[in-house]
Amino acid sequence: MKDSGAQLFVFGLDNLASCRFLFKESKQMSKKLSIKPVHLVVIGLTILVLGILIPSFFIDPSSTIGLSLIMGSIILLSAYTFFAVNVVRSKGKKSIKWLVLPVLLLLLVSGGFFTYNKYQQHLNDKIYSTSDVINFSDFTLSIKEPSFKTVEINVPQDKVSRYGDLGVSEDCSKYPEDNNQPEDYFNEATGKWVFHDEEKWEKDHPTRRYCEWRNDSRTSINKYIANNQRLTLNYELTANSNVDSSKISISLLPDSGRELKTDETHFDYDSLLSDRYVPPFNYAYKPYSQSDLGGDINKGITRQGEIKADVRNDEKNIDLKVTYNGETRLVRVSR
Repeated sequence: MKDSGAQLFVFGLDNLASCRFLFKESKQMSKKLSIKPVHLVVIGLTILVLGILIPSFFIDPSSTIGLSLIMGSIILLSAYTFFAVNVVRSKGKKSIKWLVLPVLLLLLVSGGFFTYNKYQQHLNDKIYSTSDVINFSDFTLSIKEPSFKTVEINVPQDKVSRYGDLGVSEDCSKYPEDNNQPEDYFNEATGKWVFHDEEKWEKDHPTRRYCEWRNDSRTSINKYIANNQRLTLNYELTANSNVDSSKISISLLPDSGRELKTDETHFDYDSLLSDRYVPPFNYAYKPYSQSDLGGDINKGITRQGEIKADVRNDEKNIDLKVTYNGETRLVRVSR
């Protein structure tokens, strides 16, 4: 029993010695690895620099840069806090006002930057009316009163005189099904081939097939005209400083979400609208047109532009979207 107690006592002394040794070693290690404000400053600046440089090689680095800025700023603020505590301890409370001043300046700059970004976001999200004067960083934009008119699709005058306009369908029963065009032949007297022009023959000898095609065209065109209107939008751009017009993007966005710039293929190669009488019919309908702003716009210069587009009757709101150097403005046109 005495031997076991003695062994337990010795074991306890050994454990106590071990604890003292570990405590001594950890204390020495903490001194060796003591973190000073300068270390935190270096770490913070490293995170800031790497967080900006590394993501620049990626497509969308904004989230990574933002995270690095937050982390680096927190570490720099911690370093400044340690520095401020040491200064107050050594020089007294009178030094607090000088330590607070940089923080106030930093908060003022950050607050101004934040407010400016929020204001720019407000301008980007705001929906203007056509009566507003829209301000960009380098120019102002004004919109003239938009107009909605009947869509004009014109039949070539030569076909109008021969077959009538859009309002009257032809009586195709009076035309033969076959145009009875003579075959080409070789003239032995002249030693040359005699060719008959299909275009000219059909023009002088109309057939029932192309007559029915023209009537189908009349039906489709009249339906299109009844369901659409032509929007004309004129605008003026006045430069406050030199503007690179290639950086300005202007487009129309109807509330239906469809793309207005896409060419209408409904009347491409139309037999009635083409100036040809047999295929291939050379007609393409353009429901959207936009003037070019040209080259650079010098300070004080006003340049005009125009957009025309066919909009459906059920499209009540059309937004004019203008973008320039990251700035976006939306102007709503309502019927």
